[in-house]
Amino acid sequence: SIDSIKMNLITSFFGLIIASLRLLLLVLMIVLFVSIGFVLFKMGLVEKEFGYKLRKVFCQFAVLLLGIKIIKSGQISQYQGALYVSNHRSLIDAVILFSILDHGYVISKSEVKNYPFIGTGAELSGVVFVERNNLNSRNLTKMKIKELLINKETVIIFPEGTVSIDQK
Repeated sequence: SIDSIKMNLITSFFGLIIASLRLLLLVLMIVLFVSIGFVLFKMGLVEKEFGYKLRKVFCQFAVLLLGIKIIKSGQISQYQGALYVSNHRSLIDAVILFSILDHGYVISKSEVKNYPFIGTGAELSGVVFVERNNLNSRNLTKMKIKELLINKETVIIFPEGTVSIDQK
């Protein structure tokens, strides 16, 4: 009926408005969090642990803002020196993981360095960049992972290395 079509259009319109506002707020929060972190790091007022905390708070905010419900079974260990290996099927995988973990170095493709604000945020929050097509970079990253684990640092790897919209 015409009334149900009108109602669907109105619902879709308001859904689009809400989604747009969420996206805008998320982008503004990225800019705010990265700017605060950048200034405080450059002034020498904070250490790397602050970057972890800032990343976790931002990710918790993002999960809340996006209305994501996390269902987990068991406990995720906050053990120092752990190696976490996770899927990376969407852009939200890392956000969800970082909203739970207190700290950790992340292994990331070097292209992330060039993402506006996200690249700076990544550098400030313990990301180790690897050039995937460069054998020397991959070897240096392996040595860095080993060094971090020996020093009881936590390392997070997304072996898929990228996200995809393909069902494969």
